[in-house]
Amino acid sequence: MIRVTLLLLCLLACLPSSGQRGSSNDTQFSDFSRVAEAVEKSINNKDLFISRKIDSLKEMATLLNLPYSSGVVLRIEAKKYLFEGNLGEAVSKLNQAKNVISSCCQSSKEMINILLLENSLLINLGLVNFDTIHFKKGKQKLEHALVLSRKLLDTTSIVNCLDGLGDYYYYSAFQVENMDSARYYYEELLQVGEGKEESLYKLTDALHGLANVHNTIGNIELAEDYFYRSLSLAKEENFYDISF
Repeated sequence: MIRVTLLLLCLLACLPSSGQRGSSNDTQFSDFSRVAEAVEKSINNKDLFISRKIDSLKEMATLLNLPYSSGVVLRIEAKKYLFEGNLGEAVSKLNQAKNVISSCCQSSKEMINILLLENSLLINLGLVNFDTIHFKKGKQKLEHALVLSRKLLDTTSIVNCLDGLGDYYYYSAFQVENMDSARYYYEELLQVGEGKEESLYKLTDALHGLANVHNTIGNIELAEDYFYRSLSLAKEENFYDISF
């Protein structure tokens, strides 16, 4: 999942100069980042007490009094609403988060997080409204996020973007089904993520995607090779959804 981490670039852009900051502020920010990551995991796990945890995170952000931390909280709130199916509130919070982060940290990891969440939100809006325009807008967010990810040399984000673009061109729900493009992004994902432990889930998923792509275009031997490589990794790493 998308983790809330802080790159040096964002520290320089969002925090006061080193002469103005003390170790206390640095410690507070580290604590905030750690708690924010834990709160995101709680959302993914459908924690019943997530609202209380977000309130605690808001208090930490208020003490820090930084645009960056405020933007993180707004994005996490948007994610909570998205997971709850409240798309209207999710759109509102995500727009607020984007405005805040754009004002301080436009080329940061957090902006990538916002763009990736915006893609997920647009996909949901497209599925609800049967509107492919939302899917196209979501792809544009992924492309923007990919540019930023390359600029920051953020391998994890690059992999996430490539996976989303591969899915966009493969899955029939998006009504594109361009196998050449899907293959291109999945194969690049394998190259970028090779040997990266944090990208293992996406690598396994991309192998599965390539198996489907090659099966669709009639390359049965390649399809079988990718399929069994994916299945082997999924079983080894307990990626039950991919195994299923």
